Amino acid sequence: MTPSSSRTGSPDPVELRSGDDVATLVRPKGSPVCGVVIAHGGSDDGRRFFLDEAMSFAARGAAVVLPVMRFPGHGDWATTEASIHRTVRTYRWALDVLTAEGAPRLGFYGHSGGAFLGILLAVADDRLEALVLAGFGSGTLTRVAARDPVTPEYLERLDRYDPRHQLPRRHPTRVLVQHGRQDEQVPIAEGRAMHAAVAEDDDVVWAEYDGRHTIDDPAAHRDRLAFFGL
Repeated sequence: MTPSSSRTGSPDPVELRSGDDVATLVRPKGSPVCGVVIAHGGSDDGRRFFLDEAMSFAARGAAVVLPVMRFPGHGDWATTEASIHRTVRTYRWALDVLTAEGAPRLGFYGHSGGAFLGILLAVADDRLEALVLAGFGSGTLTRVAARDPVTPEYLERLDRYDPRHQLPRRHPTRVLVQHGRQDEQVPIAEGRAMHAAVAEDDDVVWAEYDGRHTIDDPAAHRDRLAFFGL
């Protein structure tokens, strides 16, 4: 199920459901100039942390979808891999919604775990034109997973999804990598290591800010707007 593409003229958020997928849609008042998926991190529904950003995007003409991501604890590889693939499918559904809304071009803003999964989306789906990755890096996956009881084999399998392996495989997509210098959850060195994997690619831009993991610095917000052409 996707929403009707008719315009309501209202920017009020609308909840969408399709099977197990749940998301919030924020429409602009007129026809969208673009569509953006905003993906939260964490292990449970974090849409509320990005609703203000979505409303700001919509006020400038973007249709925005905020899908729910729920990620299980680490340890069982079959469960982890199934969750990764399920979330990428959810993000592709979000792109379908934006296409049905009439968005002429598509972008993705992922924060923390949402950034990691956004890279996999860009590998799997060639519709994305612009990708913002905030608060994530190379080595983050295995470092966080190692906090749980996991085997060396589990970490080796998980490392195959590390951004240093996956980001270079994306379809031709412009990328903005954002990181806070005071990030208390993902050290900026990990973000720099992720960027280093594609540092020679002119379509990948690195930007750091005097902020923490949330990267809610006004300059970072302005850069995201500009990157999506808003």
